Amino acid sequence: MHWANAYIRSPYRRNPGPGEYNCATLFRHVQREQYGREVPFFGPEPSREELRALLTGWVEVDKPVDGDAVTAWYGGQLHIGTWLTVDGGKVLHTSPGAGGSCLSLRELELAGWGSFRFFHPRNC
Repeated sequence: MHWANAYIRSPYRRNPGPGEYNCATLFRHVQREQYGREVPFFGPEPSREELRALLTGWVEVDKPVDGDAVTAWYGGQLHIGTWLTVDGGKVLHTSPGAGGSCLSLRELELAGWGSFRFFHPRNC
């Protein structure tokens, strides 16, 4: 059983409480708990500028490895998740209506997500 299973179907909340997440708080939590990385905190639905600041010290890469950041667009909003190397590659993220999920890039595309970009911590 993969550790990410604990986050599947976790509730999405714009202003999350314990055990609830928005995309940025789930990313931040997973980076700290699973990869030992501290990521700045931002409020609900971080702006494009806040997500850029969140990824300060990360470099864009073509081929992600386990734990890398994945950004995508959906409905005009920038979104962030964590790349996992399970089953050929999946993104652990949370979104309104779906909650926590772990989906392939193809599955995300079919659901309307796009413009994927991958980021790796500079000092790792």
